[in-house]
Amino acid sequence: MARFKVKYIFTLTDLGQVLAGEILEGEVSAGDLIRVLVNDSALIIRIKSVELINDKGKTDIGLLIGFLDKDVQEKLEVIAGRPVSIVKTH
Repeated sequence: MARFKVKYIFTLTDLGQVLAGEILEGEVSAGDLIRVLVNDSALIIRIKSVELINDKGKTDIGLLIGFLDKDVQEKLEVIAGRPVSIVKTH
């Protein structure tokens, strides 16, 4: 298991949602699952790819999770600034 702190969330046109932040512990790979607790319910989201984000001299890790329906997007808004668990699938 790994832990990832989400700093911010953004959308890449034609690719989907990206959770940007830093790995607090462990390793994160494409195919791993993000487990997020929101209002006492768990969201499980598969990571499509792990990317390096270099913006204005600051470097973050981006977890591309693809396009999500509107309800899931709204639930994810509350995780900015919080750590999430990453479950290894391999």
